[in-house]
Amino acid sequence: MSVQPIVAVQNLHKRYGGVAALAGMSLEVERGTVHAIVGENGAGKSTLLRILAGLEVPDEGSAASHGRVGYLAQTLGLPAPFTVSNAIDAALESLRALEAELDRLENGLADAEAEELERYGNLQTQYQLREGYAAESRVEAALDRLGLGGLDRMRTLGSLSGGEQERVALACVLADPADILLLDEPTNHLDASGTAWLEARLAAHRGTVVVVSHDRVLLRKVASTGIEVDAERRTVNRYGNGYEGYLREKAAERQRWAQQYHGWLDA
Repeated sequence: MSVQPIVAVQNLHKRYGGVAALAGMSLEVERGTVHAIVGENGAGKSTLLRILAGLEVPDEGSAASHGRVGYLAQTLGLPAPFTVSNAIDAALESLRALEAELDRLENGLADAEAEELERYGNLQTQYQLREGYAAESRVEAALDRLGLGGLDRMRTLGSLSGGEQERVALACVLADPADILLLDEPTNHLDASGTAWLEARLAAHRGTVVVVSHDRVLLRKVASTGIEVDAERRTVNRYGNGYEGYLREKAAERQRWAQQYHGWLDA
């Protein structure tokens, strides 16, 4: 039986200023895996994540994600007057809407029809699977482990440093873990303790993770697959056996290229 991909990209093209940032790229990502997107600066890694998050539309081709998506950009992207509390509320908006609907239905359970009872049961299952009751404690734990324990939630985002803003954003993304986590350089501004905590969280995540990172330690510990965006060849190449497998395959490719080159010189 074939595995249904949770992320599928077909013949993707995206251009900026007439230059192809992504060209003819196709890939599939399976459920319950951790994928590292690697490549040179400017190859299109962040662009690929934004397309997967639904924030950009490709010029050609298609990209589809099946499930809730959580996206961490390299910049927070929220208004400076927003407070930390506002940012957390925005991150938990769908979960709190689910909780409010459960409360509404619960108040009428005594006189509920079969259809309403079924809807209540389905929503309760969704809430439990998302561990909604622990959302606030996850926020507090994440802020604490990311070095922001005790942060005043009424502080505006504009009053925080860039590193503090990024850590708040990471805590918000992990407060209600989505089926698909798309993370762009998540270890920026993290110390060794925060990075170790993030590694453990990603390794334990029950959904799928697609991460862009230059942090080799993180990639070695969590990645099950390496996806290289090759700007020169305009291709996406997939490597199994984790980040180490990617490094071994790249080393073997370079050796084969060197042998072919020297063979050409000696011909």
